[in-house]
Amino acid sequence: MSDNRDDIWVELQARAERALEHPKDLDVRETIRRYGSLWRLWHSPSVGVLTAWTVLMPGRKTVPGAPPRVREVTWDRPADNQRLFGPEPSLAAQPTLRVRDALLPPDELQRFIDAGASIAVPLLAFSKAAPVDEDLFGLETYEVSPYVRLQWWGEGPQQWRPFLDWVAGLRVFLGRHLDEAS
Repeated sequence: MSDNRDDIWVELQARAERALEHPKDLDVRETIRRYGSLWRLWHSPSVGVLTAWTVLMPGRKTVPGAPPRVREVTWDRPADNQRLFGPEPSLAAQPTLRVRDALLPPDELQRFIDAGASIAVPLLAFSKAAPVDEDLFGLETYEVSPYVRLQWWGEGPQQWRPFLDWVAGLRVFLGRHLDEAS
């Protein structure tokens, strides 16, 4: 591996982004290997810890009656930046990740699924240009074809308000169950 810190940072960042986008590939995969991904949500602050949540539905090979799950993956970008570029650098290219899993109550999740299915999102929404210091949010689906991926800065386009409020409520729901499981 190169001792050039910028090159190491690029590799570290790529590994972290891969983990955030593919949580089922992480080492603690045994509990979710028979689950299918429904949605992935993310929050990437301009400064701070990046977080992705993946809602997982029981697959055909799970135990009958198995509940849905959520997997949260966080990357402590500030800690890794300090570790690599601080006064006593560590040149390891492994990102600082945290993984949490929780079971989700099927009835509550179904209410989110039903509510989300009734929301229309205009594809052409115009908003101000995103300043560098605004957080990036997103949601992508896996259950239908074609897959859908929506991404927005800050408060997002006003035309998306019902959808954005639904996503915010979903993040609170997932966070509550993750906190209870911890």
